[in-house]
Amino acid sequence: MRAETLHQVILAAVLAGLGLSFYAGYETVDAAAANSCTFSAVFSCSKVLASGKTTTLGIQDWILGAAGFLALLAVDVPLFRSWDRRLLTVLLGLAAVGLLVSVYLASIEVTQIGALCPVCLSSYAADAIVLVSAWTLFREGRARAAPPVPHPESATADSSP
Repeated sequence: MRAETLHQVILAAVLAGLGLSFYAGYETVDAAAANSCTFSAVFSCSKVLASGKTTTLGIQDWILGAAGFLALLAVDVPLFRSWDRRLLTVLLGLAAVGLLVSVYLASIEVTQIGALCPVCLSSYAADAIVLVSAWTLFREGRARAAPPVPHPESATADSSP
């Protein structure tokens, strides 16, 4: 897949994840929104929301998701413009941390709540798409390494007669 296409996939997944995170936040203030994504006893946003287990370290989980996707966006935009491999490494690292957080949150949903939030699952999938796409770019070397910093001694011109 072309590098430009992978960046478009990353951007779309990041924007989708950001939107999903904000929608999850909206569900916390509008019960009808949470009920709209309740499909069964197992796939239920309202059951997850009512569980009281939607905070991590005192921060609402949707805020963690939104912050994570904003961080991914803040790295991906300059990455697309510069193709700097250091930015790609940061993007890959952020996406990996995001996936670990997603696995943690999903495990709480399954083991402690007994229900899965479809909106949350969709945001977890968005992060997984970012991770796989960033890994593909990284593996294929689709970003340039930073230009070498010239050594001060090599900057002087050779003025031999």
